Amino acid sequence: MKKITTKRGDTGVSATYSNELLPKDSLLFDVLGDLDELSSALGVAWHRFPCETVKTIQTVLQAIGSLVATNPETDGDRYRALRPISEDYVRMLEEEGDRRLQGSPLQAKFYLPGSEGSEAGSFYDLARAIARRAERTLVRFIRSAGRNDLYPSLKYLNRLSDYLFAMSRTV
Repeated sequence: MKKITTKRGDTGVSATYSNELLPKDSLLFDVLGDLDELSSALGVAWHRFPCETVKTIQTVLQAIGSLVATNPETDGDRYRALRPISEDYVRMLEEEGDRRLQGSPLQAKFYLPGSEGSEAGSFYDLARAIARRAERTLVRFIRSAGRNDLYPSLKYLNRLSDYLFAMSRTV
């Protein structure tokens, strides 16, 4: 069995999927950390209100992480083998969010996160806030690394926060 400990991180560096060593405080690892935190928050929310869409979202977030962590210029073969984030994923979030809000019209006001709904909804509110942070971090990464290939992932994160808002209001 492969060991979980590599001890490489003890020196403040970590490896990408392309085996490139980068400092742990690099923007790339900020993006990956935000995606990981978001997926973890979704897992907690799922335990309060199970929804199969959440499992699908977590799988897509893992795919986004793989795309972010693989440099298409230095590891093109590995990058091309990854699953791209398609419009179908974005459309699924839009349709599921709209479906959830049917019969529950939103009021023209700011909602207080976590306190204007159910306990389960508050967990989805927290995941929504983390999704927004992941989105902002991904924007910075795209701009600094010139990774325009990640714009479909950015679009997905934007729709995801909309979907999570709908979840927080309706569960």
